[in-house]
Amino acid sequence: MIRVRFPYGISNIEKLILQGFVFVDKTEFIERLEVQGESYVSFLRPRKFGKSLWLSILEYYYDINQKHKFELLFGKYYIGKNPTPLHNSYRILFFDFSGIDTSDKEQAKQGFTLSVQASIDNFFDRYPDAYSIDKQNYVRSGVDAEEKMTLFFQRYDKRAPIYVLFDEYDHFTNDILYRSLDEFVDSVSKQGYIRKFYEVIKSAARQGIVDRVFITGVSPLTLDALTSGFNILKDLTHHPVFETMLGFTESEVFNLVCKTTSNKRQRNQIMQELKEWYNGYRFCKNSQQSIYNPNMVLYYLDNFKDTQSPPDELLDPNIAPDYGKLKQMFKVVNLPKNQEVLEKVLQNGYIDAELVTIFNFERGF
Repeated sequence: MIRVRFPYGISNIEKLILQGFVFVDKTEFIERLEVQGESYVSFLRPRKFGKSLWLSILEYYYDINQKHKFELLFGKYYIGKNPTPLHNSYRILFFDFSGIDTSDKEQAKQGFTLSVQASIDNFFDRYPDAYSIDKQNYVRSGVDAEEKMTLFFQRYDKRAPIYVLFDEYDHFTNDILYRSLDEFVDSVSKQGYIRKFYEVIKSAARQGIVDRVFITGVSPLTLDALTSGFNILKDLTHHPVFETMLGFTESEVFNLVCKTTSNKRQRNQIMQELKEWYNGYRFCKNSQQSIYNPNMVLYYLDNFKDTQSPPDELLDPNIAPDYGKLKQMFKVVNLPKNQEVLEKVLQNGYIDAELVTIFNFERGF
């Protein structure tokens, strides 16, 4: 049995490194992000594409409280050998908007508020010197997400800038969209509770309290709907410099395959199967390479290292529910047209079309 450990399903960089899992080093992109000079970034990728692990890397790299772990976690990787001036110089405010109950309008709003409060409480626990108990209770007295964040920034001591990380920023808003387009539009409109929350973050950025933002998700729909409510972001989703920041290149996949078998013929067979199933992603207009879905590659190789055979199901069962959500999204606004586009893709393997980056929910897509 091969002893290599593939980090299938692991999204915490400390656990991955300290427990000896294989790590595909993407840390050079931290340097690229700083060189790019964009402080407020959105970066979208499909489900199970390594977004949460990337945010964990940013979290540990920039957190002022994790400085003592810098060499342990990053020392032998690119960014450890080439640290940037900003490493371990921020307090991290981390939002994860997955798992919010969106079964009805009130539940969605209450769940969003509770999720925001949980992130604030996590910040209090991380940095107990930033807020006195009285100030913490004052922030908790806010009745909704907007007010809680307003009070949070009003009482911030400003001794260190804040780096705000958003994981699954659109997870619950997409669920709302599947259920009710009208409710989605109301929640992100000028008076909507989601838009007001992001407006507070934008205001804190303007005041210099929030120095950096990194947002991940799967769809631009929510960000586009917010319009001026959060228009400080630079979208790097289709930027050629960052195309391979998440996902695996063919050479990275081959290096992983080599860890499972020394048989050259077997390696070639595995690469052929992985290419047929998992490398159907191109994120830039003039891209010269296809990107492999990292979750699916790790799922395949994690099975292969133990059994020396592919998994019985080549589609990871854990990702199947996401295809169900994608199916629901096809029903939004114009189902017949969306089905026509999908059929062309399935028949031809590609489609020539203009990429839409802005959506109008009042008139349809």
